[in-house]
Amino acid sequence: MKTQALPLTRVDFQPRQPRPQVGQCAKHESTEAGHLRKFTRQEERQLKPLRGLRRDALEVSLSRCTAAVAQCRRNTRAWPNVVRIFEDLSSLRVSPDVVLCSSAITTLEKADQWQLALHVFDHMPRSSVRPNIISHSGIITASSKNDHWQTALQVLMEIPIQQSSPDLIAHNQAVGACQTKQAWNRACQLLAEMPVAQLVPNLISYNSTITSCEKGGQWQAAVQLMDDMRKVELRMDVITYNTTISACEKAGNWELALHFLTALSSAHLQPDVISFSSAISACEKGGQWQMAVDLLATMVTTQVLPDVIAYNGTLAACEKGNRWEIALSLLSDIDATRLRPSIISLNSASSACEGTWQSALQILVAVDLCMTRPDIITYNSNISALARGEEWPLSMSLLEELASRALRPNVVSCSAAMTSCEAGGYWATALYLFTYMCAGAAQNVVSGSTLISACSKAAQWQHALRAHSSLQGFAIQPNEVSFGSAMTACGESFQWRHVIQLYSSMLAVRVTSDMCGHACAILACENASLCQAATTVLAQLQNHCNSLCVLVRLRQ
Repeated sequence: MKTQALPLTRVDFQPRQPRPQVGQCAKHESTEAGHLRKFTRQEERQLKPLRGLRRDALEVSLSRCTAAVAQCRRNTRAWPNVVRIFEDLSSLRVSPDVVLCSSAITTLEKADQWQLALHVFDHMPRSSVRPNIISHSGIITASSKNDHWQTALQVLMEIPIQQSSPDLIAHNQAVGACQTKQAWNRACQLLAEMPVAQLVPNLISYNSTITSCEKGGQWQAAVQLMDDMRKVELRMDVITYNTTISACEKAGNWELALHFLTALSSAHLQPDVISFSSAISACEKGGQWQMAVDLLATMVTTQVLPDVIAYNGTLAACEKGNRWEIALSLLSDIDATRLRPSIISLNSASSACEGTWQSALQILVAVDLCMTRPDIITYNSNISALARGEEWPLSMSLLEELASRALRPNVVSCSAAMTSCEAGGYWATALYLFTYMCAGAAQNVVSGSTLISACSKAAQWQHALRAHSSLQGFAIQPNEVSFGSAMTACGESFQWRHVIQLYSSMLAVRVTSDMCGHACAILACENASLCQAATTVLAQLQNHCNSLCVLVRLRQ
């Protein structure tokens, strides 16, 4: 009886692609499903018995084919042999059975050839072969490895149709396939359906579901699952706690993350580096720099070796807390533990040192010594530190060095350098930087306000007005600072009508002026003899004062 072979080519689920010729399977390696590599000598020896029998027109038994596929399972690099065997089934006059197909699916799954495994599974009914629990489990595992959770769930739902009983392993594999941001609720549903299928969820079931909730940002669901485990008296392990701590960390819930870290020790379990790193990251997101530093110190006392990730989280916490001294000390500790600091470590320390430009420059030197390539964040932190220290020549030097390393200055780089130029009175350089930013459409209201302020300090009222107008030309809404700086520039140059025009424009776009803006407008009205305009300014000033009084009362 002539049998139908199982064609092992599938590039995607739809549409199905025609299978390649046998010669193609023997010559090419798989970069995609259906393109196979050349066989090695060892693999040729494995196929030789089957080929010899075919040439001699001898009968090849199903058991021989199954044994050959099982041999390929021991060496995942031999998975092309499985393809060749199935392609030769028709000429060998062998009908596949469920054992052969399940063995092939398992072998292809172990070799990460999930598309080929799925193709074997899809063609089993066409050869009158009914899939069993082993073949179903193999497909679910293969799909979960490649983030195809929809396929895994579809196969799981097909098990009752095939009159086979899905076991706990198959359900756990399906839950594991749902460990994506989009499928967390499906994982919870699968867990809830297990008792209906007369299955008792185990530790793997709950841990996989908690991981799905963690990846989906559902920390409340993760905490609820831990409570459910306590109710059924299921002992939790370190993975359970670590995943829940990570879920709390992603939500910025540092108090709950610390609670579970403490509960981990109370459960007579040893916290590992993942436990501490997640808790440190939670403290960093919650602005608790002192707690992050304490956790890092606890790791040392409990003989848990901190890794670069733990240090990076603590450095980031110190950066947000403006604790540059501690950040520098932590950077020294990394070097002392013979860990190689990453660019994230150095950038966090550099950002923490923005208040002391000398230390920031030392870190920039350390970047080169660590043979780490500085990125745009490294330079931005140093330029910002130099801007605070009003070291405009060094700011411009770093800006040039940034470009020489094939890095493109962004809005942060240019704005920080402009701030340095403003402090030093170098309005022309600030104007050049702003023009460069406009060419790349990277300007914003901060850079525009900085330029206006620089022009105002240098009595360049024309340039201040042009910069103010350019913001509106780029559809950027001027703020209180930009209006005030432009009004000050015009007022100091006795351009009173321009002051009044700016004040009127500010009211038209509903930007609230500060006391200095009101005073500048009143002075302009007085010098330009604009009594009616002065009345309007005084009315606005009265409203501003009333609003301030109300705000003070509310705070009391």
